[in-house]
Formats: sequence, structure tokens, C-alpha cells
Amino acid sequence: MGSRRMGRKRFQRLAEMGESMAAVSGSKPGAGFAKCAKVTRTKQGHKIITEIAVDLGCTGSHIGASTTAGDVIGAKGIDGAYLCQLAPAQTGYITYVEMVCTEAPTGAERDIDLVMCGPIARTGSFDDKASDMSSTTLVESAANWTLGRIDHYAVAHGTALDLGSEFQYLYLINGASGEPGTYATGKFVITVEGYKVNKDL
Repeated sequence: MGSRRMGRKRFQRLAEMGESMAAVSGSKPGAGFAKCAKVTRTKQGHKIITEIAVDLGCTGSHIGASTTAGDVIGAKGIDGAYLCQLAPAQTGYITYVEMVCTEAPTGAERDIDLVMCGPIARTGSFDDKASDMSSTTLVESAANWTLGRIDHYAVAHGTALDLGSEFQYLYLINGASGEPGTYATGKFVITVEGYKVNKDL
């Protein structure tokens, strides 16, 4: 039998399929969300699409919220409650962020915001203040999340988020002072779109 060769187009399509970022150094969720978030990445030309599936009520995790607006949501007593690390080499220069609720949260605060925190935020954990970690709000809910609700951040005035040369970190935080406790349910899909630096032409 003759050898079978893979066409260039098929090879490119396979190369651009989603890959688990858990295998990419420095990209997996922090310990405070390790059991309850899964990060995958796909490439479309120069665009990098990072998707984060979040399950607040996942088995054995005990993801909780405190009473205070702006506090980090995560597993109690475990440092590093971030969902994903961001850096230009991995996620590109961010131009769009979207958050969709695929299961309504119950058991704790339902007004939940998504923030990006600076390099000092690697060990941020439950009940820490996001404002102490150089936070930038990406999705400000301003209301309780319900099934199918969607919110997003889009770059204004043509300026991409400045990630700098160091990692940034994505966190969920209390959007309001309200219901403390441990989540029983709550699922989200967060999509981050960015553009990598193109090679020399």
C-alpha cells in the first residue's frame, strides 16, 4: 500500500482545533478553582479564542461567596482562586470578553462580576478584595445572573487591554453585598478573544 499524506489544509485545520490549556505552562486555573473551571483555546488565523467553562456547584469544591461587594469568589482557605492567566503569548492582546450563564447560580451571591487583576494577584483567594490586586472590571453584572443571560466587555476607542509583559489573572467577585454561602449551582461560559503578534511578513 502506498503512503498516505495529510494535505496542508487539513493539517492546518487540525492544528487550529481547541487544545486544553491545562497542558500549557502557566495557563490552568488556580488551586482555588482547579476543580470547577476548564480552559480551552482555539486559533482562527491571528485571533486566539480562550473559553473558560465554570461550574460553581461542582462536586467537592465548596466554591463560596462572602458578604462584601468586590470580594473574591472561590474555594475557602485555598490560595489562587483565579479562573485563568492571561498573557499576550497565550491569549493575545484582548479585544473582547463575553460571559454567558448556562445554569443560574443558587446558594450564594448571584450578582457576580468578572475582573482582571494584576501580577500581584496570583494568590488571591476567597474573601480577598479585588481592589487590592489592581483589578479591572471586564463584566459588571449589576443584577442577578439568570439562565441564558449574557454580558460582555468590548474595547472602547480602539484601545486593547494592556496586559503588559507579566501575567494577569481572571477572577469572579461579588457584584454586590448580599448573600454569603456556598454555591449549589451556577454555570458560566466565559469567552476571551485576543490577537497575537503576527510574524514578520
